[in-house]
Amino acid sequence: MKPFLQRYYEGIRKHLGDPSHAKRITEQSMYEELFQIDNDIYQGLSKATGIKSRLGWAESTVVLQNGKRFYPWPPGWSKFLSFKRYDTDGREITSLNTQPEYSQQYGVENLSAERGFKLDPAPLITGDQEWTLEYLRRPGLLHYAPASSYGDYSITSGTPPTEPYGGELVLVPDYYAGLVLRVYSADVGAPQVRVIEGSAVNGSDVTFILRDKLDRLEGEVHYEILPCLPDPEFKVHIFDAAIQFLGDRQKTAKKNDLLLLRTKAWDSAMAHATDTSMDQPATRPRRVRPKDRMPTGETIVNRYR
Repeated sequence: MKPFLQRYYEGIRKHLGDPSHAKRITEQSMYEELFQIDNDIYQGLSKATGIKSRLGWAESTVVLQNGKRFYPWPPGWSKFLSFKRYDTDGREITSLNTQPEYSQQYGVENLSAERGFKLDPAPLITGDQEWTLEYLRRPGLLHYAPASSYGDYSITSGTPPTEPYGGELVLVPDYYAGLVLRVYSADVGAPQVRVIEGSAVNGSDVTFILRDKLDRLEGEVHYEILPCLPDPEFKVHIFDAAIQFLGDRQKTAKKNDLLLLRTKAWDSAMAHATDTSMDQPATRPRRVRPKDRMPTGETIVNRYR
């Protein structure tokens, strides 16, 4: 199995159609566009699916200290979900929600992705407390590489290849927390996918701490960091990049073909982002009644069952 980035490069060149134009586009330039494309897709799906979306769900431990009001968001933070404290048996003790505007209620105040959050008033506690933050995180920079070592719950990175371009390894602690890692090649045990719980930097390498135990691996192991959508929905990334690289070239028919393919791929991506549970009946709008309309005929309400 090829890693996502290789298939991404090949897919763009295939859909551009013009071999001479495709050869002039470097893999580095395709990779540079990918980070923005991945984030745009993530934001589009998050807005389209609303509060039901769990795309990019992640969890982080925050240690509260007496009198300390300001805390950073984890790397890649996008949206607050919950902030809870558990006992040693895993039972919830208490939780905090975001603080309503102009409220004196104790809660979490979001400042910004860069500035973190504030607890108001400051916690008055006798010792440090561990709380669990649930949040949605944005996509990160992707790469693929051979693993330099691996264990039951961890994989340590190697150096991403230069040909085809293997992407960038980010040497920031816990940068990869909440992202998804796939072992795409091994003598025994590939493929398998795991969520990254945390990441530790060791010189020029990163050790990915996995949430779940790896199945038995043998031989030379190759891994990759995946985009916000899995196979086969990742085709949206390819179509978006190909449309962008066509630019202002006079290929209207080719663009229209790609837009049509992109629409079909987007529908599949929407289904992946929303259709994750089958124990609840599907909801649908009830029919609009006369009292739901203004005299002009415009609908003013559309309640759901």
